[in-house]
Amino acid sequence: MGEKKELNNVLVQKIDGLEYLVANANTSLDEIEQHAALPGLVRESLKNGTNWHHRNEYTVEKSLLSPSLAQQWVAALLAVGATLEFEDGAKAEVVDLLVRRGIRGKIKSLWIPLDDKLIGGESHVSMTPGDVPIVSATVGLVLNGDQITTLRVALAGSYKESVRLSPATDGFIGKKLNEDLLQEIAASVEADATPKADYRGSEEYRKKMTGVLTRRALETCWKGALK
Repeated sequence: MGEKKELNNVLVQKIDGLEYLVANANTSLDEIEQHAALPGLVRESLKNGTNWHHRNEYTVEKSLLSPSLAQQWVAALLAVGATLEFEDGAKAEVVDLLVRRGIRGKIKSLWIPLDDKLIGGESHVSMTPGDVPIVSATVGLVLNGDQITTLRVALAGSYKESVRLSPATDGFIGKKLNEDLLQEIAASVEADATPKADYRGSEEYRKKMTGVLTRRALETCWKGALK
């Protein structure tokens, strides 16, 4: 059994020495945003990617089943490696739900890892400050010294799906992070992107910005690691 620290829709739970922020499927995003333990990257995604009205209207389940409603929030969950528990006891990563891989049943709860080693970074471009981003890159990075042990790049506006975890980062695990590698990662993520054009941006523009924004988000992480 996990060690519970609170009794409400959002609680901190410790299992096998690891801590998670756990939210029921019917919890509003506003309840989650207000929780003191919420990782900074996820909190910023809610504050900057949704307004108060939407945070009160959208539940965990609604936002995950329709990720276009709160793209930045879903991208942050992908970047930190959030997982789900279903009512039948099955568990899966949020990324599995988005691609409908091995998912069955109704969502019971969302589990957000509270990993103090994870460094987050986000960068986006939009038509106006309050608009939904045309393209965004959200990065979750864990280093052992200067060696990459975890690297997730969640993208919005870079694929036909509204939000997707880039598969182009796997080859960089174990490598030493430096300025040249930042560019290699960004170039690899850009090359994999297959955006769909709309009135806000052409395929070429979205693809180019995928690389630019990924590098910016990575630079934010790198600066955080150097502090």
